[in-house]
Amino acid sequence: MAGSSNNFKTTINRNVAADRQQYRNFNDLFTDDDIDDMEISDEVLLAACKNSQSSNRNKSVDEHVLSQKISQLSTSSKNQQKQQLNKTISKKVQLNDLEKIPDYLAKNNKSLENMLTPLLVRNTTLTNELSSSQLENFRAVAILIHRLKFIQVLHGLWTIYLQAGLGQLKSHYSQNELGQQLWVKPVQSMVKTTVRSGIEQNEACLIYVKNRLIELDKAKQECHADLQTKINLLSQHSTRIRQAIETFVEENLMSLRKKIEHKIQLVHYSYDEQILKDNFLKQNPNETQIQIVEELYTAKQQQELSKYTCELLNQQLIHYNASSTFDQLPIARVPLFDSIFNINMQQDLYVQYRNIIEQTKTDMLTLYSQSAVDQKIRYQKQYNDTMEKIQKEQCLLPDEQKLTRKMLELIEQRAHIIEERFKCIHQFKVHNLSIQS
Repeated sequence: MAGSSNNFKTTINRNVAADRQQYRNFNDLFTDDDIDDMEISDEVLLAACKNSQSSNRNKSVDEHVLSQKISQLSTSSKNQQKQQLNKTISKKVQLNDLEKIPDYLAKNNKSLENMLTPLLVRNTTLTNELSSSQLENFRAVAILIHRLKFIQVLHGLWTIYLQAGLGQLKSHYSQNELGQQLWVKPVQSMVKTTVRSGIEQNEACLIYVKNRLIELDKAKQECHADLQTKINLLSQHSTRIRQAIETFVEENLMSLRKKIEHKIQLVHYSYDEQILKDNFLKQNPNETQIQIVEELYTAKQQQELSKYTCELLNQQLIHYNASSTFDQLPIARVPLFDSIFNINMQQDLYVQYRNIIEQTKTDMLTLYSQSAVDQKIRYQKQYNDTMEKIQKEQCLLPDEQKLTRKMLELIEQRAHIIEERFKCIHQFKVHNLSIQS
């Protein structure tokens, strides 16, 4: 009996540890990477723009050559720089992931067949069920439509990247036709080159983005031509059926569109914030004023981050509690119980086991929630203290050292942009969580 008791305790400890590891996923909500402007997962973009594993070595060689060429910019004229870089960066975006068949159009997925069959049966040219050859022909059309729409969505995102890099994004914070140039983090990280100055980085990012758009345009043209060929082979079928396929594809691409729209919105927030930052510097602030403002922005970001982290965690916990019962957990069944022949003892041990697990779960979730609340309160106080400190210091400073009315206006506008950006990220996450539930 002592051995059974020890085994029971060991089993509980092991299973509780496994359950604890599962709950640790909630801690992901506290990472800073997920809150940065463009650090939200970029799988779609990376998947579409990375070469296949077999060609990654060639890509690395190209990037190494690019890095060497950029390092030579200081010894060349500007026109020679552009010519040299344009010749060097001739690598093609193979977009291999666009060639992959999406899950909803895979052969083992019946969604397309279930959608098409009723339409085809009503067609006067077909009285029987959908044949395998007909289904594959329509699947080929659907796959090409998917790829074409996929390319169009990505092209829209890269166009925004280019406009931001050229300072051509529209913003009501900019009075000029050309605003502040901004190459967002995904572009900078994809260039993956060591540059010595802002001019070199600007050239590298500009050529990189332009090449991506060229390759996407080429892929779009090729895909459109292939689609027209396939559609011509199916000319005996009604336009209504082809429209039904387009609608079907569009519905399945909705999550991708939402994701890209979200990324585009974040680019606009970063662009607006960059303009406001640049406009503030044009007011000729001294070093102390710059430091004060940066402290305020840091406090503001931490305040917004902690606020929405707390809200999102509560949403996650509600979702988890609603979808997770003890009987559904993998640790609900313990083989040790089956070896106990005394039914009453088996029931008693099982009740003890279940109580321990559920109490552990409650304690963990309470701890996570309370930690988030404490963090939220702490950063709110930190922001308030920073504001109070700035106000007191401004009262004591001579007029020529105080923040001007224009400076205060720009500070308020940038703080508002920070609030809106975090709100946007939070709403996107909540939307995804509602879809998952």
